[in-house]
Amino acid sequence: MDPTHLAIWDRFITNAVRTAQLSPRSNELVDAAANMDAGRALALLNAGASPNICDGQGRTPLHHATFVNAGDVVRILYDCGADVDVCDAGGNTALHVAGARGAADILEFLLSCAAPIDQPNDDADTALHLAAWMGNCDCVACLLRGGANAEAINALGLTPLDNVKERSPLLVKNKNRVLAGRRPKPLPDGMRETIQLLEHARSLRLGSDSADSPTTGASFDDTPIAVWNDR
Repeated sequence: MDPTHLAIWDRFITNAVRTAQLSPRSNELVDAAANMDAGRALALLNAGASPNICDGQGRTPLHHATFVNAGDVVRILYDCGADVDVCDAGGNTALHVAGARGAADILEFLLSCAAPIDQPNDDADTALHLAAWMGNCDCVACLLRGGANAEAINALGLTPLDNVKERSPLLVKNKNRVLAGRRPKPLPDGMRETIQLLEHARSLRLGSDSADSPTTGASFDDTPIAVWNDR
């Protein structure tokens, strides 16, 4: 998994709060959401804080609560009028954040609230692109069950599956190892399952003979993932 990509997400809260230009009460609501403080969030909302206030990067308390996987805060915000469709400055909805962070329970809740499942961000990445890139297989499975488009194309012209296979640092390194005649390193379970789920979704769409099994997908150079990890 790309350390740079992870670092970008790890800076999410710090950068957003530092650049916030909000009223004191709304600032407090962002802080409560970011710190998973459900009681304080509810008190602030009851006192009149807007659930849809945005910080300097366009992120709402719902974005922040989702980032830290605070499901109780997410539900309070939604019950108090939080809009699940709001995008931050990068075009990310709370569903994008849930997919990227592996917050499967929150992701499922957002889908039950009619969050737009295939909404692209500014890079044309959907929540499925981000969940797949991070190897968050539970989120990938939930999105696929919800009808996410597994063949959505991002700004690089790549589907979620192709984006992982062609750009994920670990898979690219493994491809190079195979081409050099060296044994590839085992993939993390979450990434293996993610690839298998997406390959199964593709086989279903294409009506291939392998559509009855979600674990028979192949990876680089038609080398099955299972073989990669046994060699």
